[in-house]
Amino acid sequence: MVERRMSVATHWGSFIAVVDSGRLVRIEPRGDDPAPSPIGPGMVTAADDSARVLRPAVRKGWLNGLPRARDTARGEDAFVEVSWDDAITLVSDELRRVRSQHGDSVVFGGSYGWASAGGFHNAQGQLHRFLALGGGYTDSRNTYSTAALEVILPHMIGGHPWSYQSRMPMWDEIAENCELVVAFGGLALKNSQINPGGLARHQTQNLQRQWPKGSGGS
Repeated sequence: MVERRMSVATHWGSFIAVVDSGRLVRIEPRGDDPAPSPIGPGMVTAADDSARVLRPAVRKGWLNGLPRARDTARGEDAFVEVSWDDAITLVSDELRRVRSQHGDSVVFGGSYGWASAGGFHNAQGQLHRFLALGGGYTDSRNTYSTAALEVILPHMIGGHPWSYQSRMPMWDEIAENCELVVAFGGLALKNSQINPGGLARHQTQNLQRQWPKGSGGS
């Protein structure tokens, strides 16, 4: 067995991927990550898991032309794999039908798009580009994560809706200057395992421990 080791970057942090004969066999934490996410090693089995979607699949009842409305099989029906050519035809025909009957505005581009695919292959970006090229669609604004901040804070602190991110105090500033930290469910360490742009080191746990003795949260 000849193992090859390489650095990989994911939403859950940077790891060392161990590959043997082109097959991923192990994920190891990097030595410079103080608290690596336990999700990383799970990517080995996820690569070949039976739950992974390998090719386009269509709900059996929909594929067989059953009525879309009041279809009791929704949520219980089996999925049938189809070729990419068939999948493209099904999607384009359905979009053409909906747009011709109801207009572009009823097409909702609603994929939120969390994935480890980078910026270009982000599902949301690709879906929006696809729907825009086809004529148009209804988009959404803000996010379920920080919508209240995006809408309210510009009226409180001024500036661009995203300016609050550049104004947040850093962990070392909190440790040095705060006597009391009040949090509403936002400091769970599990939440710091992941970042939409990826992260190199998981430092939240160590940084929280720098808080002055006596600080608390609720």
